[in-house]
Amino acid sequence: MVIDKNQITKVCIDDFSIKKRQRYGTIMVDIETHKIIDLIPSRDLEDVIAWLKTFPNFEIFSSDGSIPFRNAIT
Repeated sequence: MVIDKNQITKVCIDDFSIKKRQRYGTIMVDIETHKIIDLIPSRDLEDVIAWLKTFPNFEIFSSDGSIPFRNAIT
C-alpha cells in the first residue's frame, strides 16, 4: 500500500520493543482510520525528527509522555 504523505494530517506515534528491552522502534498510526501509516526501527530523537519531516502536513499529533517524541514535534 502506497501512502501519500501529504494527505496525513492527524497521527499518533508510540514506541515498541523490537527485541525485549534491547531495541526499540516507533510506529505511526492515523488517528482517524486507526491504520498503521509507517514504522521505523528507532526511537532516537534525531531519527524521529528526520522521519516526521517526511510528513509535511500534520495538524494534530498525539503521543505518550515520551520526552524524545515531545521534543521531535517542537
